[in-house]
Amino acid sequence: MVLGNSFNNSTLGCVLLYTSKDKISWNQVSIIDESDGFLGYMWECPDFFELNGHFFLLFSPQGVKPKGDKYKNLYQTGYIVGDFDYSTNSFKLLRGFQELDYGHDFYATQTILDDMGRRIVIAWMDMWDQNYPEQRDGFNGQMTIPRELSLTRSGRIIQKPVKEIKGVHGKIIHFGKSNGGTSVLLNNNAAEVIIIASKSSDLEVFVESRNSTKTVNIKYDSRNGKVSLDRGGNDGLRRTEWRPKNILKMKIYVDASSIEVFCGKGEVTMSSRFFPDGPVQVRLGDESQAKLLQVIDLHQSVLINNNNLN
Repeated sequence: MVLGNSFNNSTLGCVLLYTSKDKISWNQVSIIDESDGFLGYMWECPDFFELNGHFFLLFSPQGVKPKGDKYKNLYQTGYIVGDFDYSTNSFKLLRGFQELDYGHDFYATQTILDDMGRRIVIAWMDMWDQNYPEQRDGFNGQMTIPRELSLTRSGRIIQKPVKEIKGVHGKIIHFGKSNGGTSVLLNNNAAEVIIIASKSSDLEVFVESRNSTKTVNIKYDSRNGKVSLDRGGNDGLRRTEWRPKNILKMKIYVDASSIEVFCGKGEVTMSSRFFPDGPVQVRLGDESQAKLLQVIDLHQSVLINNNNLN
């Protein structure tokens, strides 16, 4: 059992490891890792798992100070990589803290190992101390799309939506090469959007209320090798480094009050809430060109059967 904790009069965070023979009586056997001050005063929601021969400690540190485009949320979620020795219960750090998602609303991740051997992560898609309008309806936040984890050659985590998402695909409402200014009105404000474009040109995508009162701007800056999501208002911009390898590909999931962006093979993701007024459309920036713009309806499904995915 891994347990989030704080020490040094609650000024530093850490994760403790406990073992038990009966799952009733537990003994602390080691400290997996602890903050040196940079990673804040509390490590929440720890998850410790093996992936491709290395061990990952995934957790949500509180109290990390912003640094340029990094760590701009109130609290963060990310991971460290190392090796674990079962005989000594010791963890050897190999790689320092890496944010898992670069949007506004991504916290308290947990993973499962499913029957097919996939490591699946789900996060709380919200952030502490946000005054979102949904609270008037008696709820706070939602869960992200389940994402399958894998690794790059350099050992960084890649996230991609689980294949079962195909079970909520509806009809294709737009498909083909698209010029700047192309707009597609969504049905029920929910869609899967796939964009393929040149990696050497800038790209802008707007997810917006049709009356333009609420807009999210997703942009790829080819010169500086950065991707950003800007939902406007105070603290609306999130940005990180990303350079597509061969061709620019984005997959964007839009729902009634959320956007989840997957860049490339999932090496960068951005998850943010937004609250549009009325019908929502997806629009290419006037100077943007897409080799492919595909928009697929998403609909509610009571049951997703794997047999229907073939």
